[in-house]
Amino acid sequence: MENTKPSDAQSLNQSPSNDNEEKEGDFLKVVKNLNYDDFKNIAKMPCARQSFLYGIGGGTTVGFLRFIQKGKFRKIIDNTGDERVEQNKRNFYDYNVGNVFSATNWAVGSFCLISVGIWEYCHFRRVNQRQKIKAITQKLNELSRKKALEKASENINNDSKS
Repeated sequence: MENTKPSDAQSLNQSPSNDNEEKEGDFLKVVKNLNYDDFKNIAKMPCARQSFLYGIGGGTTVGFLRFIQKGKFRKIIDNTGDERVEQNKRNFYDYNVGNVFSATNWAVGSFCLISVGIWEYCHFRRVNQRQKIKAITQKLNELSRKKALEKASENINNDSKS
């Protein structure tokens, strides 16, 4: 059996490194074509405002909860004086620096995931809404055509009887 698909012949001539270079070249073209105006009007894009607001709120909440979960809020009260309490406070702040970075990572990751998820869901709803509107307008157009044809046939029948 001989397979003469043009895509097979083209794929034999191309190596995987050429594909990666083309993808990288496409990415660089997109990055070079970006300008300030693309980001200036991002709030006017459909679904962008909603996804960013949910992402910011969700990311902040997840980051805060992660910080609370990982943080050790221990305070040793000593009757000998305030010196040990002050030293414990310093150790508390030194100890939680790593937790701030961890919480920040969780917050940024959550922001990205929530924003993309909300944007995709919003986009999905918009596409479905457009499809429904298109189907309804097609049905209405068919109905109006049928009515117009019936009216025209009635006019022709009335004119032929007179």
